[in-house]
Amino acid sequence: MHKKLIRILFLIIALAGYLFSGTTGKIAGRVVDKNTGEPLSGCNIIIKGTQMGGATDIDGYYVILNIPPGVYTLQAIYVGYVTQEIQNVTVKVDLTTKINFKLSEASFEGEEIIVIAERPLIQQDATATASVVGAKEIEMAPIESFEQIAQTKAGVNVGPEGSLHFRGGRSSEVAYIIDGITVTDAIHGGTSAIDISTNAIQELSLITGSFSAEYGQAMSGIVNIVTKEGGNNFSGNLSFQTGDIVTSSSNSKYFLSEINNIDPFNTSEIEASLSGPILRNRLSFNVSARYFDDKGYLYGQRIHTPTDIADSIQTGDGAFVSLNSNKKYNIQNKLKWKVTNSINFYLTTIYENRKYQEYNHTRSKVPDGIPWQYKTALQFIGKITHQFSKFAYYSVALGYLDKDYKRYLDKDIYSLKYVWNGYSAGQYFYPGGTDNFRQFSNQKQYTIKFDLTSQLFKNHEIKTGVELKRLSLFNHSYYLSVDRRAEPFVDSNNNGVWDVGEPFTDIDRNGNWNDARDDNGDGIPGNTIILEGYTNDKWNRKPTEFAFYIQDKMEFKDMVVNLGIRFDYFDPNGRVLRDPTDPDITNPIKNENIWKDYGTDGIPNTNDPDGTENNGIKDPGEPEVTLAERQTYWYKKADPTYQISPRIAFAFPISSNGKLFFSYGHFFQLPPYTYLYQDYENKVKPGLIQTSMGNPGLKPQKTISYEIGVEQQITRDMVAFFKIYQRDMRNIIGQDIVILPNTDAYGIFVNRDYGRVRGINFSLEKRFTSFFSAAIDYTYQIAEGNESNPTQRVRNYRLKIENLKKIVPLDWDQPHTLRLNGSIGQPNNWMISMIGRIESGYPYTPQGANEIVRIAEENSARKIPIINFDLYAKKSFAINMGNNSFIFSVYGKIYNLFDRLNEKYVWDATGRATYGLGLYGGEFDPDWQRRPHWFYKPRQIFLGIEYSF
Repeated sequence: MHKKLIRILFLIIALAGYLFSGTTGKIAGRVVDKNTGEPLSGCNIIIKGTQMGGATDIDGYYVILNIPPGVYTLQAIYVGYVTQEIQNVTVKVDLTTKINFKLSEASFEGEEIIVIAERPLIQQDATATASVVGAKEIEMAPIESFEQIAQTKAGVNVGPEGSLHFRGGRSSEVAYIIDGITVTDAIHGGTSAIDISTNAIQELSLITGSFSAEYGQAMSGIVNIVTKEGGNNFSGNLSFQTGDIVTSSSNSKYFLSEINNIDPFNTSEIEASLSGPILRNRLSFNVSARYFDDKGYLYGQRIHTPTDIADSIQTGDGAFVSLNSNKKYNIQNKLKWKVTNSINFYLTTIYENRKYQEYNHTRSKVPDGIPWQYKTALQFIGKITHQFSKFAYYSVALGYLDKDYKRYLDKDIYSLKYVWNGYSAGQYFYPGGTDNFRQFSNQKQYTIKFDLTSQLFKNHEIKTGVELKRLSLFNHSYYLSVDRRAEPFVDSNNNGVWDVGEPFTDIDRNGNWNDARDDNGDGIPGNTIILEGYTNDKWNRKPTEFAFYIQDKMEFKDMVVNLGIRFDYFDPNGRVLRDPTDPDITNPIKNENIWKDYGTDGIPNTNDPDGTENNGIKDPGEPEVTLAERQTYWYKKADPTYQISPRIAFAFPISSNGKLFFSYGHFFQLPPYTYLYQDYENKVKPGLIQTSMGNPGLKPQKTISYEIGVEQQITRDMVAFFKIYQRDMRNIIGQDIVILPNTDAYGIFVNRDYGRVRGINFSLEKRFTSFFSAAIDYTYQIAEGNESNPTQRVRNYRLKIENLKKIVPLDWDQPHTLRLNGSIGQPNNWMISMIGRIESGYPYTPQGANEIVRIAEENSARKIPIINFDLYAKKSFAINMGNNSFIFSVYGKIYNLFDRLNEKYVWDATGRATYGLGLYGGEFDPDWQRRPHWFYKPRQIFLGIEYSF
């Protein structure tokens, strides 16, 4: 039955395509005679400057579908009546903008009236929590990335590791979508596989409540980005900003002194955009680019060079070296071709290139041994939309994503940059050597989508679609084993060998010249090899994802209901072990997998007279079990899985300016693929759990979400929100411990963790009127679970810490969060805006001074609160030259305005990042105790200029 159902669904895919995540909204309303109230049938409703529009039915109702997000001007044209124009009409993704017209009879031909629309403070058809941020809001906020936009919204926390957490979930529970195509990092999860600059974003939607059936592969939230498109008028923008860390002496002591040397060009950024027509009314473009160069602020000092072998040998020049520099550039382009009045074709191209380094404290005195990381990503999205009737349209989209990641010190494994790394950091710093771990990963994603939207019976918006996604995932991570090379010498007699008396560099300071050594045992002294076995993780898998959904948005006068159901199918294209207690097919442990216990005659079932058959001992003459024979029974195919997710939400008015809404849904998500395919060859490192093994048999994770909320407009420009929510998380990824017959052990990823999130949110917002806007948002939230990290059980087992049988605060839990936003000024003249965050500190587990013995329950203590305010100020000058107008602006940004030293991580013995206790209560080396990467950035100041037209 299941196989038959799957065949039918794949047939649908072959004929149709894939679901299309929301990228458009709609306008609907009614047109009546102002004096009589009678409906006006056949009135034309036109979106000015476009070829989109509609006409009223016999009852005066109209609807315009498939409108990209933005601000429009709407016209109602009816013979014998005054033409009415309504400006400043805002359209948002997945939502309905209600615009009603009351037309008066015209006293003369061509009479027209203009009305400025005021955006409703309460979106009556929104049935769950979502924050929508438009291009204008992004432009005026002190932010540098779309992730920073998300941090300003209710329900979104930033964990100490820097990842976004939506309503208490793990960072991997968020889906990222650009122009309707999912771009989530499939291998590791938790981030977008490709970055996009903020000047390319038309609208960003953050869905933190229950989302409708068209959205899948997420449990906590959705980040939905729609990029800008061109129009019939040319416009452009060019900006440059630069700045550096400017912090107080009381803060700088926790960093190396180099942070006090202010470089005005330490962090610089150039952004440019251009849009306009190629063929007027037919073909348009929008292209944007960003170059970002951050030289970093976390420094190491070159006390050692990689060839040093002891702390007493210091051949470095003492220079300060940045260890967290970040250089990247992005390019985005969107073409729109209006093939006919009802058919549009879009082509979006996004490219990202990044080179960066991550701070490594233990290697901070030998900075030349820290590797670089490289990321490139390319995204193509082709989409065609066809509105084949006034009340229906379909969209077909094709997506291609290629993300490539590399980590190495040098591309060439035989490079002299790599040196022997047999040193131990001991308690403190490495005295030499290089980080010889290398990693290469690639995600290729092919997506085809089909979505059909139809407005039926005036009150029903039906959406249905299918999805097919094919992934090609590659990972290869390994260590280099580098021999110690011969010490350099001056070959005075040119004979190619060192002779007594010839000068040489005494690297190990023993007074003797040392020849190359064969440390890796390959028989070639001074050579470099790639280590095989359990440290060499290489896999290439091609899983398939499929989904089908149908939903009905029912919009009645006194109620809006969203009802939908979603089907997800997943084939991991992998294998699982039949016997997890004997995992390595090339090095079996159990006797029955090593030899055949047939007895000395080597023939089964002969009851050897000497009693050697089935005696459990390998006797002479008994044959080996060959690798080919083991391959016939060692593995079994991982079964495909499917899930059905119901979704329901409704909203109805409770007053003339208020509404109540409720949402409920089941949400499923596949784990990041690294948890399925890691250590795919099942190699186990000897010892006490040194291996974490993937499991292609993992099932989707599940969340059941509930939310109820009230929204009430208080004044013409002020609105209040109150929401209560709960999320129950099950089948979250954790680990089981597998003990092998030879007493080795390993961890394997399984669906075993669970958690619960409960929260209350209150918000008060004032829209921009009388020269200012403001918002205050308070959330009380408890995020609990049995484990914060999928690998936590292995760590606990290794340290002999008992696994929890109850839920505790998760690592990113912040019970109290207060967000403050405000702007003051005159648009297009001057503006000052500020974003503030006052939040509970993250939890931590107090431990004894030896950092092994716990003295309290897990995550039972709190770090100090996080307080941060960011400021943005801008002054614009309009320049008119004939019929052309230009705007020149100067601006400043201050991040962490009050220079508070917020702490991400702390010493578990003290609860502070500023000081700790050494082993058994002793004193630390001051350099070792100084942990600059445990703090958020100190105050950072930028100055910039901008030109636009």
